[in-house]
Amino acid sequence: MISPELKDASIGGRIPERVTLNIGRRINIIDVAIQDISFDLDAPRDSNGHFLKNTVNLQLTGSSIYNSSDIVRAFQ
Repeated sequence: MISPELKDASIGGRIPERVTLNIGRRINIIDVAIQDISFDLDAPRDSNGHFLKNTVNLQLTGSSIYNSSDIVRAFQ
């Protein structure tokens, strides 16, 4: 995880809080923990140093199992 306060909370880092993942305002997946967040450090930036465009990858762990067909059906 990239959160800067992890070492201050405990030796192994703090336990991530559970979140609700809302996909396209049609599917809510509850009780999800964010395992990892990554992004491109070399992405284009503006004159203030803010990213203009970037790809963010989330690695999530949920308490339920969903098939990809469950997600696709919600958008058809």
